[in-house]
Amino acid sequence: MILLIGAQALCPTFGGKAPTMKKKDFEFENMKKLLFLSLFVLASFTTMAQTLPYRSYAEFNGDIGAYLKYNFEDRGNLYQGKTIGDLLKDVELTPIGYSPTLAELKEDGQTYMICIDIYFKNKIKGKFNPLRDDYLTIYLEPYVLWSELENQYKKNEGDKWTQQDYEVIKNKKIKVVLYQYT
Repeated sequence: MILLIGAQALCPTFGGKAPTMKKKDFEFENMKKLLFLSLFVLASFTTMAQTLPYRSYAEFNGDIGAYLKYNFEDRGNLYQGKTIGDLLKDVELTPIGYSPTLAELKEDGQTYMICIDIYFKNKIKGKFNPLRDDYLTIYLEPYVLWSELENQYKKNEGDKWTQQDYEVIKNKKIKVVLYQYT
């Protein structure tokens, strides 16, 4: 008999009353579940973005834009804090030029470059067009003095990639990498 009374208290199917849940408690429980599920989904996407595998250029069937976007923008968090040289070691394509962009004049009278565009395909040969070409925009951290890039850049106006271009920008630190859509 004692066992039966204990069972009734623990399990309503043995004749005990089921505990009633107030409407506020029910809504709160549902909100907690929804919040937990939302955070789980968000964390899954974040983790997935961090662990996307590198895919070779051949897998993109010659689509330079898709290759650059997937490997260097979608996986861009892998390059934060690394150098442009580290990034270029992973690119299976040879850049055809670069263009320092978004300059900022500071109080010290110096012009600083905020980002650099490295392009890999021109729609019009020898002419960089930011509205038509396939390129990566690399935001720098810290900013780079324009005077460090100016002499080398002016030699070719960025329309030809040389080993000297690589040497000038290879040690610059990456803040963010973006593929610029064409």
